[in-house]
Amino acid sequence: HVEKWINYFQGRGRPHMERYLLRSTRYEALMKKVLRDNKLPEDLFYIALIESGFSPQAFSHASAVGYWQFIRGTGKRYKLKINQLIDERRDPILSTQAASEYFKDLYSLFNSWYLSMAAYNVGEGRVLKVTRKYKTNDFWELIRNRRALPRETDDYVPKYIAAKLIAKNPDKYGFDGIDYMAPIEFDHVTVNQPVNLRLMAEKMNYNYEDFKALNPKFKGEIAPLDSEKTLGLRIPVGSYEVAMKAAQESFADKVEYVADSDEIQPYKIRRGDTFSSVA
Repeated sequence: HVEKWINYFQGRGRPHMERYLLRSTRYEALMKKVLRDNKLPEDLFYIALIESGFSPQAFSHASAVGYWQFIRGTGKRYKLKINQLIDERRDPILSTQAASEYFKDLYSLFNSWYLSMAAYNVGEGRVLKVTRKYKTNDFWELIRNRRALPRETDDYVPKYIAAKLIAKNPDKYGFDGIDYMAPIEFDHVTVNQPVNLRLMAEKMNYNYEDFKALNPKFKGEIAPLDSEKTLGLRIPVGSYEVAMKAAQESFADKVEYVADSDEIQPYKIRRGDTFSSVA
């Protein structure tokens, strides 16, 4: 099962794996620290690789979002804020903390990392049901029975293992010459007014897309205050004074959703649609 996925990543899936690997180094230290702080195996980091390829914009057919591909209900269950202005599923630190809490709950339920991973993919209820039905806590035993779990879940753990093996020893599997991204680094500023991020980036003479990449939880241009009436922003290392001045000159009078260009997508009207159903 694992060899099948190694062969896939070395062949038809090679462009995907190369892209995932080059992004991985941007988040590896950050995410592994969160996992360590939660006393979890650091190798759970590679779940994010197969879930999203480390893209904060990842969006699945089931409306799962972000690095760890949380659906809205599970994200909110693990205290991620999701509204018109903010989606913390896109934040590498906050979403990894939520994933850590989820994996702790799953492991306490199954006492097996492979079953916990399967449950992360298909839901704990489905995995509990089949472990009771087939009277086994062995993931490999479950996938020998083709109908116990969905095909995607049968493939999930072997795909994870294959991705982990390749990511930990890329040269061995023919992935040399990857142009790895630099690890993400940032400082912080805190203000007490909402900020227009595009305007702030301009005043800092900093690329707006790069600024949003440091602060991916904000869905549009406007960053609102949190429940404590403050706003924390990540800024380039060593830019505190410039960033604080820029933030103070970029306070937003009106807190509303102003979409970025990559937040807009076309939709073709279908029979039976109404304005409210589309919205």
